[in-house]
Amino acid sequence: MIKIVSAAVGFSCVFFAAAPALAEDPVCLSAKPVVLLHGITAQKENMYPMVDVIKTRCPRLFVLDVEVNTWWAKRLTTLGSINYLTKRLRKEVLKHPELKNGFNMIGQSLGGVISRNMIQRFNSDPQGFHAERFITWASPHRGIYGLPIVKEGTWYVELLDAEMWRIAYLPLPQAAASMAQLWHDPAQPSYIEDNQFVPYLNNEKPHANFLLYRENIKSLKKFVVFESPTEDDVIRPTASSSFNFYPPGEHDGPIQPYEETIEYKSDALGIKTLNQSGRFSRVTVNCLHPNFPSDPTVQQLTMDYLGLAPSKRSRATSAFTGEAQQLVVNLVQVKLRTEGEDGMLEEKELLANEIQREADVLLELDVQELDIAKANELRQPLRERFSSQRDSIKSERAFYEGWREAGLPPVRLLPEKR
Repeated sequence: MIKIVSAAVGFSCVFFAAAPALAEDPVCLSAKPVVLLHGITAQKENMYPMVDVIKTRCPRLFVLDVEVNTWWAKRLTTLGSINYLTKRLRKEVLKHPELKNGFNMIGQSLGGVISRNMIQRFNSDPQGFHAERFITWASPHRGIYGLPIVKEGTWYVELLDAEMWRIAYLPLPQAAASMAQLWHDPAQPSYIEDNQFVPYLNNEKPHANFLLYRENIKSLKKFVVFESPTEDDVIRPTASSSFNFYPPGEHDGPIQPYEETIEYKSDALGIKTLNQSGRFSRVTVNCLHPNFPSDPTVQQLTMDYLGLAPSKRSRATSAFTGEAQQLVVNLVQVKLRTEGEDGMLEEKELLANEIQREADVLLELDVQELDIAKANELRQPLRERFSSQRDSIKSERAFYEGWREAGLPPVRLLPEKR
């Protein structure tokens, strides 16, 4: 049974290399690198909130935030051919040897479709570059029927949607426009023959890569699709994000579950295999389409499916290291205001070394399933030693400057308690 979770001319990328960090728990040490890809008319910066969550949890984990936009077309690049965008993504992945032994992939909106196209084409790569866990946020896996720039419910919108196939299925749009390639008009028999992307992507018709696509999907350790049925006003129908769609011959009305299609029953794409082995999950959330990377619920669930949620035995260590970093911030700020940069850096180095030793000891004990009370007992002396410095913090701006100038790893700063 499918698991459903419900909750109210250049190529560029950003990769976040490892920063100096305190001891990490075994979850992070064994985690696979993460690759993220933005959606249509977006850019790599849109994925920063999720990148920040991952790096805060696992500072030393390699994270690649890819942008497929060219310098000359900028955000309009994603309006071009999906196969072209897939080649750009693939080229960027191959640049990074950190990904050679496998990685996890997150794609938002069109980014999820581009990512799946890459996975289906190249996941059996003998070089080793392959995705293991694949997560998509509001990605139109079955295509779209309805333009995101107009609102539903009026006669002219319905007329526009009903006639869009006459333009979308022309050879030029099919060769060069992502929106046309995703256009899935279930009432048009010409969809299967004239759409040059979605029927192939979903193995709805025989083609040269049919078996390759299926086997590469079946190679995934986990495939998770997120849908926002009530808040997403971009993907139409939103059910496409969960592999569901209108039944053949109908424009509206009840959505047909993917499980009722010939493609699922015959396991044409491999989703049935994933489902029956517990490797396919649907997640429903209430989230506006552009807000997926910053939505706390989406972030938490994504971390769970990435396998990066803190383990029970590592929570004490995580709490310790988080507080230790905050204490360093406090002391750095005091030294910055009183002794100048040289003294600050010297004190920072001594303190950081001591905290590192304490954290390593705690981590070693925690791996042996040390209980929370014992962990708190071990970290209490360090907490008391520096707690008096908190009242000396007067300026949030200086707070950040002290941390940055000390060359310490990024950290979320807590508001000063008054």
